Amino acid sequence: MKLCELSGDPLADELDQEWFTRLREARSESVSANTMNHDRAYLNALFNELARAGEWDKPNPVRQSRKLKYDNRELRYLTKEEVKRLLEELGASRNGSALLIAKVCLATGARWTEAETLRRENVKNGLASFWSTKMVSHGTYL
Repeated sequence: MKLCELSGDPLADELDQEWFTRLREARSESVSANTMNHDRAYLNALFNELARAGEWDKPNPVRQSRKLKYDNRELRYLTKEEVKRLLEELGASRNGSALLIAKVCLATGARWTEAETLRRENVKNGLASFWSTKMVSHGTYL
């Protein structure tokens, strides 16, 4: 809906590569390149699905566009206060596993799904072993 609003709520027949270029320019003032790449991916999938369903017979207006390159090296870490608040909120959550999973993530650097699927046999002597992950290290002390 936000993309439609930024585009002036155009009719489908008005959507072409120039439209997408203007949309990207408008979005660049308020969002990151990564967010604009997500916009592109969602819109590309939308037009592809509409074409498959026989609801769109024009060229996909985003297909020829490229992903924007950006430097993704800057990491942000939670402050001690943010960690404390996160753990308090998760402790009050109805999801009984959320707090434990968050603690494993914070202690090991694991992604949520990696910590969530960690099995008891992969934790021995305070060492968690992760397999088939993007993590550099497979063994991390808890």
